[in-house]
Amino acid sequence: MEKSDKQPLLFTGSSIIEYWETLQEDMAPYSVVNRGMAGVRISKIRARIRDFVKDTHPAAVVVYAGSNDLQGEDPPKARYILGQFEKIVNFSREIIPDLPVVYLSIAPSLSSLRLPHQPLIDEANRLIREFCDEDDHLFFCDIRPCLCDSGGRPDPRFFLPDGIHFTPEGYQAVIGPVKEVIFSLFLSKGIIPGE
Repeated sequence: MEKSDKQPLLFTGSSIIEYWETLQEDMAPYSVVNRGMAGVRISKIRARIRDFVKDTHPAAVVVYAGSNDLQGEDPPKARYILGQFEKIVNFSREIIPDLPVVYLSIAPSLSSLRLPHQPLIDEANRLIREFCDEDDHLFFCDIRPCLCDSGGRPDPRFFLPDGIHFTPEGYQAVIGPVKEVIFSLFLSKGIIPGE
């Protein structure tokens, strides 16, 4: 079996990734590279992904993107988010064929900028989950349940006052689901992490 630390995990996306200050520690024993960019829309990740993959030659890519698109006035349709993610996958695999890609679901929010668009966010998550289900090297990681209370509402403990960004407790809440998907990813490639 190969060792899991030969290549890093490339995490990319918007501020949820950039502000994940404990990412390396939280993802141990995997090594990670953080290429988060605060405030970006998913098209920016699409435009930069080839360079990110060339520079890091990752074992897998983990993407959190689309949330900044689905807020405010006149957001795009959910299929636009899906289309941009499909391009992220295709552009990544131009560099490394069959590169595994994980999509972290768009998180719930307490922000008035996003709450009106929750059905659109749900649809984007559903479309991307279905797209991932069609490819053995794509993985959908649903971080929404761990950020909600028992009634299914976003838990204020996990969000900063802006209602969008995570508190340290919010990041702690998502570690388990993210690592579970990454472990499954490595096992699917015949890698036993830590050996």
